[in-house]
Amino acid sequence: MAAAFQDQTFLSAHPAVGRLYEGLRFERCFFDNCGVSPNESGVERTRLRNIAVVDCRVWACHVYWAVVEDALVDGLKTDSGGGKTTPFRIEGAALKHVVLRGKIGSMAIAAAARIWRADKPSIFVKLFQPAEMAWRSRQTARRTRAREIDAANVRFYQEIDWALDIREAQFYSVTIQGVPSNLIRRDVATQAVITRSAAERGLGDALERFPQLGDTYWPYELDRFLRRDSAQDLILVAPKRHPKYKQQLDGIKMLREAGVADPE
Repeated sequence: MAAAFQDQTFLSAHPAVGRLYEGLRFERCFFDNCGVSPNESGVERTRLRNIAVVDCRVWACHVYWAVVEDALVDGLKTDSGGGKTTPFRIEGAALKHVVLRGKIGSMAIAAAARIWRADKPSIFVKLFQPAEMAWRSRQTARRTRAREIDAANVRFYQEIDWALDIREAQFYSVTIQGVPSNLIRRDVATQAVITRSAAERGLGDALERFPQLGDTYWPYELDRFLRRDSAQDLILVAPKRHPKYKQQLDGIKMLREAGVADPE
């Protein structure tokens, strides 16, 4: 039987890394600075199973590197209640049968690893060399583990039928990458697939052909995807609750006409 929580506030709640949490239902709850943290090499990934989050609100929350199965998010506000917003971040998580629907604020779903560039030497390295070297060592270990997580996710996604269902989600804003597009159930009229190869090949020509694309978010989103992220494709979602929804939807249609996005 599922444990149910209603109208509760959770402040700085961080589940123990490597544990299984299942059979939980949250209704009209507020999560403030909560999240599932990354695990170190040799430690099991945190697992979330049979979880329902209904009409809840989150502020500065995240789920990193977990395995999430049979989960539902039905309505999610991503503001502090004081007019400030920050995306609910999901990074490096392996998703299976996760449904997002209803009115949802800002979300960002990404792979664990980024395309890392060589760091420029710090101008303070001579003064603070021990601290600098310790920081670099931690960053190197984290990047190595992030690549391990992404490799594990590739194997995970080869064995499941579908990962994520966003057909009935009404986002204010969202970015989705790190989850294979063929495992995402989407509304093809308003949600398009962009592959890395198509973006590299055709984005420049698309901007020349459709200058009005520069008035949408998509050139910035695709540039960031090509420069920073390791995923091979991403989903562009025209956010139905955003004031510029129509403009972003038109941008997707332009990208499709230019051959950068998948056909409808």
